[in-house]
Amino acid sequence: MTITELNLDLAVASCEGAESLIHHEPNRWAVISIRGKHERKAQLRCAKAAVEVVFDDIIRESDDLILPSQAHIQRVLDALVKFAGDPLLVHCAYGASRSPAVALGAIYRSAKVKQVPNAADFSLRWLLRITDGRQICPNPRVASLLVKAIDHGKRNPFAKFMQHPLWPRRPEDDFYSRFFPKRLQEGQQTANDQSQP
Repeated sequence: MTITELNLDLAVASCEGAESLIHHEPNRWAVISIRGKHERKAQLRCAKAAVEVVFDDIIRESDDLILPSQAHIQRVLDALVKFAGDPLLVHCAYGASRSPAVALGAIYRSAKVKQVPNAADFSLRWLLRITDGRQICPNPRVASLLVKAIDHGKRNPFAKFMQHPLWPRRPEDDFYSRFFPKRLQEGQQTANDQSQP
């Protein structure tokens, strides 16, 4: 989907969806390919260009998984600069958590560069349009790290996303819900959490 205000053509997909899209539109898409430690590598031979970033869909340290870090976020931001002007496809295993978080960062970064008013609201609205009503739950750690890198120096810049009425709410039985206090699930950050991604 093209975001005309940003001159940005952006798609979000699962691993299989990404492989299918670039197979049907060879040499068109620059791809940010996200996979976890134990997830298969996407077959992207038909992509115009690709950058792979390996981290798992988690928000806290785990013995056997890779926690998204500032180094991963820097790799994503470098890819966004490298692929500027190209149609961008972001994928992860299911296209529901890590890739929507990275897509949100891509939109937000471009909106800030283009000085779009109320960039957070603009970015969330476009993310929901691009994902076309699919159930998404952007990984909050990935999104937070991206927003902090984009809004470098601002105090708790991710709060405007978490508190926004369009931020996708996670079901009570969702994997991530066990990590958040009830107030945070309802969009109110605690003083403790304001300094955490």
